[in-house]
Amino acid sequence: MTSVTKAATKPEGSARPLRADAARNRARILQAAEQVFAEQGAGAGMDDVAAAAGVGVGTLYRHFPTKDALVAAVLIARLEQLAEVGETYLGSDRPGDALFEFLGRFVETSKSKQDLIDAMTNGADHEELFGTPGIAVFERLNALVDQLLKAAQAAGEVRPDVTASDLLGLTLGPCMATASPFLINGSSDRMLSIVRAGLSL
Repeated sequence: MTSVTKAATKPEGSARPLRADAARNRARILQAAEQVFAEQGAGAGMDDVAAAAGVGVGTLYRHFPTKDALVAAVLIARLEQLAEVGETYLGSDRPGDALFEFLGRFVETSKSKQDLIDAMTNGADHEELFGTPGIAVFERLNALVDQLLKAAQAAGEVRPDVTASDLLGLTLGPCMATASPFLINGSSDRMLSIVRAGLSL
């Protein structure tokens, strides 16, 4: 079961699972929003999502009363999935490789999902946009990067003065490589390799 599908079975703040038909509609909306936002960015309209999901706009708004709520649900599911992938790298006997392989996965996801880049770089108030579940997944990702980084540092593979926040900041450039007109000739893979070379001992 994917993170988006899992997220569809119980709406945020609800103690009870949705009825089967409502859960199916919610899952269709989330899957359609995933595709629409990936293609058009977070600026895509709710009508576009409803049409792609094959549901009425009223049905969409019953599940997600605002566009921010829908964007948040999609991004939270995406980030949870990234965190699940990242946790498979913990305990690697090649911690430097594990750290940068995970960051590479993060960059690849961001390159193909423009809405993730939009949410990370547009200066939005994450607490207002995501609420407690969103803050929790951001903290989970930060903690994961911190663990991977500290393992690489303990192994003498990454310089010791770098923090997880530094590393995530440096990773945003490769994430934006295909989105910014100023970076149109840039290569995200090359950027990340330069980051790694600069941080490696």
